[in-house]
Amino acid sequence: MKEETDANSSFEIFYTKIESLLNTMAPVKKQTKREQRLEQRPWITNGILKSMKIRDFLYKELTKKNENPLEKRTISIRYKNYRNMIVSLLRISRENYFQNYFEKNKSDVKKTWNGIRNILDISKKR
Repeated sequence: MKEETDANSSFEIFYTKIESLLNTMAPVKKQTKREQRLEQRPWITNGILKSMKIRDFLYKELTKKNENPLEKRTISIRYKNYRNMIVSLLRISRENYFQNYFEKNKSDVKKTWNGIRNILDISKKR
């Protein structure tokens, strides 16, 4: 009986030391909603994200009250061009991602169907 409690207490000491080391060296980090969304859409690259920030900045500039119609017009043109460029880049990037995905997983039927469901945005439960 004493050996059992010794083993249990030794394990508890070992476990607490390992747990404290893990918490200091590799703490569990909770993902933000933005990180979760980006994980669901792996075709969005860092370059596209930077372009989206510029597009959003141009949109904010466009919605500000600006008395100069010429300046407002140039911002509007820049914003529309940026928006259209990002939409086309997203389409191309998504298409390339899924082409590579299906090429890589052409012999795995389960992953192929997961890719098809991802494209059609269908969950298994529906």
